[in-house]
Amino acid sequence: MRPYIFLLSSLLAFLPVPTSDGHLARPVGDDHDLVGVHASDYELPRIYIVYVQKPEHLVSAGPEVIEQWHRSFLPSLTLDSGEPRMVASYKVVMSGFAAWLTAEEARAMESEEGFLHARPDHELIPQTTHSPEFLGLKPDVWRDANRGEGAVIAVIDTGIDPDHVSFAGNPMPNPPAEWKGWCYFHNTPTCNDKLLGAAMFDEPSQSVYPPYDQNGHGTHVASTIAGLEVDGASIRGLAAGTAAGAAPGTYLAAYKGDTEWQVLWSIEQAINSGAHIISMSLGWEPPEGKVPPRYFSDAIAVGGLAAVRQGILVSCAACNFGPRPSSVCNGAPWIMTVGASTMDRALRMNLRLGNGDEILGESLYTQPGLRGRLVYPGLNGDREGEYCTNLDAFDVMGKVVMCLPGLIETEQKADVVEQAGGVAVVLLSSQTAGSIIVDVPDTVFPTVAVNYPNSLKLVEYVNQSITPPRAARVELVPVGTITGVTPAPAVPHFSSRGPSIVNGGILKPDILGPGVNVLAAKNNSASGFVLLSGTSMATPHLSGIAAIIKLHQLRQTGMEWTPAMVRSAIMTTAQTTDRYGNDITDETGETADLFATGAGHVNPAGAMDPGLVYDLQFEDYVRYLCGLGYSDKEILQTASMSVDCNQFGRIEPEQLNYPSIAVTLSYAITRKVIKRTVTNVRPEPTSYTAEVSLTAQSGVTVSVSPSTLDFDTMGETKSFEVTFTVATSTIVEPGDAFQGSLKWVSTTQSPVVASPLLVVFQCC
Repeated sequence: MRPYIFLLSSLLAFLPVPTSDGHLARPVGDDHDLVGVHASDYELPRIYIVYVQKPEHLVSAGPEVIEQWHRSFLPSLTLDSGEPRMVASYKVVMSGFAAWLTAEEARAMESEEGFLHARPDHELIPQTTHSPEFLGLKPDVWRDANRGEGAVIAVIDTGIDPDHVSFAGNPMPNPPAEWKGWCYFHNTPTCNDKLLGAAMFDEPSQSVYPPYDQNGHGTHVASTIAGLEVDGASIRGLAAGTAAGAAPGTYLAAYKGDTEWQVLWSIEQAINSGAHIISMSLGWEPPEGKVPPRYFSDAIAVGGLAAVRQGILVSCAACNFGPRPSSVCNGAPWIMTVGASTMDRALRMNLRLGNGDEILGESLYTQPGLRGRLVYPGLNGDREGEYCTNLDAFDVMGKVVMCLPGLIETEQKADVVEQAGGVAVVLLSSQTAGSIIVDVPDTVFPTVAVNYPNSLKLVEYVNQSITPPRAARVELVPVGTITGVTPAPAVPHFSSRGPSIVNGGILKPDILGPGVNVLAAKNNSASGFVLLSGTSMATPHLSGIAAIIKLHQLRQTGMEWTPAMVRSAIMTTAQTTDRYGNDITDETGETADLFATGAGHVNPAGAMDPGLVYDLQFEDYVRYLCGLGYSDKEILQTASMSVDCNQFGRIEPEQLNYPSIAVTLSYAITRKVIKRTVTNVRPEPTSYTAEVSLTAQSGVTVSVSPSTLDFDTMGETKSFEVTFTVATSTIVEPGDAFQGSLKWVSTTQSPVVASPLLVVFQCC
């Protein structure tokens, strides 16, 4: 990951520090496109993703015929080494294939009939006992929705450990009859009655293999989605309780893939096998100075749209590049984009200082009585001492050692301190991380993490106590697992922020879910658990909740909800305040803006009964692509659909029937009218009245017409217009953003249907 620059205090001048989240995403190369790639750049073949347009006589052809046609584009069927050039042939997720090519060979394809585009493949790197209670899932939501029983969730990640107790086949009911997948752990239709499908496609041998998880990320994610209840789960006795996924009654299908071509292959398998939800805690950061790829060059966007076309909701991580503005990834409007939040649990360790003060930290160490002199080897600016990469020049024997984060892993810092004779590590936080501890060190050696404000206090304490007898002293006092910590939920620094650069201004992320110190299954351990943080951990919570909502509505009403309806239910019922009624804050302790929170924090109980929903169909997304100015060819690459935008129609991004409303205004454009349509999903007659709020100093008035919506039957739709008008006396700067909400409030006991409002001013 690229370095970030932190300033701990005026005492220290920190050098760029690479973060150690470990859940980030980076492309293999800097190129998003074939344009600008020269043959000399890649003398050896690499994998390319090739988009092609099927001729009329092959529209209804079978997969074998399609693959044979794909092979006809290749300069030869094998490389000089004898390995096959063809890596994967896609029939559903997109029209095209992946193959080994040089840049020159890829360019030579441009003259072939049916060729659309070719681009190099990129690597995609991955971005709980308490979370079900914190979310209010159990007991009521689980009971009402039968724990999500009947839904199949496909997880595309680093694989899975099939032997973990979280994925046991009992006491699950038999798999759904419509399941068409395959388990490559046992070469049977299912692995067991919990894990239905599992596969990894390996390009060198052109074969499918068992997706064993050597990383641990995929196992953690899968158990967060659908892990069975495991009593007595903990990590070293802390965070103890009954571990369970967000939807423990759902079935799983696990696919392993960390490149774009593998992700496309995995999505195609999930579609063909009968998955209801696809969950991807993956993403990638564009190279420095470059914008993210447009949708036709983004495998997750292309594959996600193909899945949504088949009625499958796609849930993706917003990525871990926050708090940088416009760092959000996976921001296509057909994807549910998930940011991370904290829970109200802490694994408390107090640091009792020699001056009587107590500093709050978090640790997995539980033994009392550890005390010693507190030292900071980096106090004089020594880089090795700051980061505890080498302590040969420092006397730390019998001392508690403070270390900055970064450069090496926390476990390595602990080893360095232990080998130098220290007795414990205090891991300081960066200014970027702020008030939230996002990483409880998983080390055997005593290690405690403190947040940035407390890091400043400790540095100041040591600085004032440099020479004995005023030497700084500290005692580590384990408290254990506590709940009710405030504020919660809050947005951690790493959770990526909007606005999206490529989606035309649609507000992203959509929603927040628990993503800090989430306890879930550990790979290569039959019953072990581990704490991880990231939007990767938030995404599976939302994937499980989406499955619960979808199956609950099908059973209760007989309605097959579209992916957009499920996402709308989640967004319009989200919480915008913490557990104590205060605004959701971020790592600075200040109110988090909509670019951090989206609609707010997921409220599963509310999402089960949203009252009204904003629906979208596949054709709406295609018209949206037309509205973005995509050419017919680019739309064909993105949506596998041939259209003439002049005939098919265009939808401007602001006018897409999304559950949030974001508009841009200027001194030249002082008025906009936005249209939305809602669908009633309650059986009884209901009337709703509009309530609007917007930042007072915005100088913008907002009106809704009609201001009342009356519904008589389930499935009935009503449209309304929201008019934004800038007052003539308004003084704003380009880039100023003002936020508020539109709420449809029922006169009965129906839920409040809330949408975030965002007004951004541009220069002209």
